[in-house]
Amino acid sequence: MRVNVSYSINLEDVPKEVCKILDDTLLELQSALETCQAARSSLNNNGKALLSINNLEEVRLRLATADQRLSESTNILIGYQNVLSERENEEKSKNDEG
Repeated sequence: MRVNVSYSINLEDVPKEVCKILDDTLLELQSALETCQAARSSLNNNGKALLSINNLEEVRLRLATADQRLSESTNILIGYQNVLSERENEEKSKNDEG
């Protein structure tokens, strides 16, 4: 079961926080790649289909986790960019009025 965890950070820390999520995602993808290679190797070297099936299921789960993290990162960055755009528009409005 997945749950959402919410906490606040300073606006300028958003890119760093997303980078941390992406670092974790890269590790997940690397692990998925290695497990997929193990599945291929098992089939290629000794025809062990059952081991390969288990490995491939693990790969699929890891890819789903990575996909979820990528989606979350995208949503965070969309919100971040929206805030930056709003600030920029506010500054332009102030400059135009003054």
